Amino acid sequence: MKAKPKAKKAEKQILVDSLKASMEGAQALYYTDFTGLNVKRMTELRRRLRKAGVDYVVIKNTLALRAVNESGLVAQRLKGPTGVVVAKDAITAAKVLSDFAK
Repeated sequence: MKAKPKAKKAEKQILVDSLKASMEGAQALYYTDFTGLNVKRMTELRRRLRKAGVDYVVIKNTLALRAVNESGLVAQRLKGPTGVVVAKDAITAAKVLSDFAK
C-alpha cells in the first residue's frame, strides 16, 4: 500500500489563504474538538452550520493557526482534531453549536 503524498507547500498556502479569506468580515471564530463524533454526527453538524450560513473548516492545526495569525488575530496552539467555525453572525453560530452539543 502506498503512502499518501504530502501536500506541497503551494497547496498548503492555498488552504491557508482560503481560510484567511473566509475570516474577513467574520464576527466570530470558534474552534471545535470533534473527538468522538462519528461520520453521521459530523455530517449533521456540518449540515446545521451550512443551513445557518456558517462556514465550518477542518484543516490541519498548524495551517489553521497560520491562517488565524496571518489574518491579524492571535490564536493559541491547537491540539487534537480541530474544526474552525467562521461566523458572520456570532450569535447564530453559538446557538447552532450549543444546540448540537446538547
